[in-house]
Amino acid sequence: MNLLLFLNSLFLVFIGHLFRGKRFNIIIDEKNLSNKITNNSIAVGYIFNLILPIRLGELVRAIIISKNNIQKFTNALSAIIIERIFDGIFIILLVPILYIFSQKNEALILNLVLPYLVLIIFFFLTLFLLISAPNFAKSVVLKILSKFSDEINIHFYRFIFKTVNILKMQMKFNALKKLLIISLMMWSFYILAYISLLSSLQQRSVEGMLELLNNLFTFSFVDKDHEISYSGINLTIFLLVPPIFIIVFSQIKYRYNSKLNSKDAKETNGIFFSNFETEHHFYDSYFRSRNREFYLNYKKIFEGCEIISDESGSSGAFTAIIKNDLGRFHRKYAFGEHLESLRKQLIFLQNTKSSKFVSIESFKATNSIVSFDMEYKDECVPLYKACEYVSNDKLFQILENIFTDIFLQCSEVKNSPEAVSNYVKYKISNNIALGYEYYSYFGIDMTSSIVINGTKYPPVQKIMEIFQNIDFEEIFCQDLKVDFHGDLTLENIIWDPNVQSQYYLIDPNLSQIFNSLECEIGKIYQSLKFNYEHYKSADINVLSRNNYKFTLNYSDKYSKMKNHLDDFLLKRLTDRSRLSVQLHSLVHLLRIFPYVKNDHAKRDFLLIQLIIGIQDLNLSQ
Repeated sequence: MNLLLFLNSLFLVFIGHLFRGKRFNIIIDEKNLSNKITNNSIAVGYIFNLILPIRLGELVRAIIISKNNIQKFTNALSAIIIERIFDGIFIILLVPILYIFSQKNEALILNLVLPYLVLIIFFFLTLFLLISAPNFAKSVVLKILSKFSDEINIHFYRFIFKTVNILKMQMKFNALKKLLIISLMMWSFYILAYISLLSSLQQRSVEGMLELLNNLFTFSFVDKDHEISYSGINLTIFLLVPPIFIIVFSQIKYRYNSKLNSKDAKETNGIFFSNFETEHHFYDSYFRSRNREFYLNYKKIFEGCEIISDESGSSGAFTAIIKNDLGRFHRKYAFGEHLESLRKQLIFLQNTKSSKFVSIESFKATNSIVSFDMEYKDECVPLYKACEYVSNDKLFQILENIFTDIFLQCSEVKNSPEAVSNYVKYKISNNIALGYEYYSYFGIDMTSSIVINGTKYPPVQKIMEIFQNIDFEEIFCQDLKVDFHGDLTLENIIWDPNVQSQYYLIDPNLSQIFNSLECEIGKIYQSLKFNYEHYKSADINVLSRNNYKFTLNYSDKYSKMKNHLDDFLLKRLTDRSRLSVQLHSLVHLLRIFPYVKNDHAKRDFLLIQLIIGIQDLNLSQ
């Protein structure tokens, strides 16, 4: 054995491993994942691959990266799969050359390529199915996952989420170019290391090199005659020494470099969820969404902070309670088509002098995202949550305080006929058409009766015709114009026991084409009558086509608050204004249609509540 060539092969494979670590950091795209952790995981993974079958050392590698954090484990596993797919593609591209120079040794080539070929075929078949038939693929996956617990579902969602986004990010030209260059460097060092090892063992044929490559990839130390292939000792040293050296070297550097030690101590996952429910909501939303920029924008907005809870409603903008170095805040954010609406809201909050709105602490506004942090007060919760432990009298008083404040801002000015007409067109007519499209698409018979909890209702088409025949413009043109909030649901009213009014407001939406007293109260009515904030607790079973069993688990305080609201409005509003409030509450349900196409639970909930609401209104009139 030529000792100099053998040592050279060890050095070259060591450099190859470092390039592999660099490439892995690019693939996983975790800014705070140190090279020490990555290189250690690769080294330990290689060692365990020698001991465990079917390359189970890759799982050990993912465990080391995750440090027992299940979020990081799934991210690492996704990155490792993408990494191995790139390796497989590189090896398969070399197959024609290897086949020729191995004197057409098919068994040798097959043994080397087959594991990667199976992985790549399975991966791209799955990808093709998701792209060509996304609804079918998602329905099959969701049906399978429904048999398992939420915990298993969330791990699967997270895995799909990370794998798809890693792949999308690496397919961009600049990222792909960088990845290919580093892969080429890595494989160049590996191949030179194998050639140097081969030469040190006095094996000079290409077929001998391929057999050695096969041994390295399959970690087989015996040949077809069940004898030791080459020198078992030398091959073991070649495989073990570079990983062991990486581990020892990184530990020495870790001990004597306090800066590196500090960096590792602060290592985070970029986006951190403080509880299972919040993370499940995020991944479930992503998995059902077709928004390709969802993750990238989400990461820009939340990287480096802890997400306490997701308080988002039904709109295109989102709200979360977050925690960072400065404390806790309500964070509002939007991107894509909802960007400009939130930008207007930010400008309004920066300029308003009203004490009813929480103050802006910080903001970020670019061409791609808008987000801002609002003051978060301890002991303060959205009113729909406060219902669980606040007395009825206090809840009634909060409602009356809100209505009094709305009436104080009200004037005798009415909305223009153009504003009324646009409101009817865009919020009613267009969304009814959208509802027809969605529910026809999802298999509802629009011309047959709907059965809800054993009660037969007219067909959806008939229900919508009843609604469309209402003269909305005649009713709404008499509404009194007021610019108070614009989206006054119970999730945007925050109970504050430390102020006299007992409440403050978040998330205003005064960019609406139509604002009125009746429209504002209609939002509260939507919450109380249709229990929108509790749609997640609804138990909806489709017994057969157009036949639903619907159970809603919520506090009876909602019903008591709704009755109190009815009594209050009876004293303060005319018959026309009360009718307008009820109509606006139904319009607000319709306005949610654009956001629920890929959320079957919310979609079914809206349909059932809309049918019941329109029918009740029709019977009362």
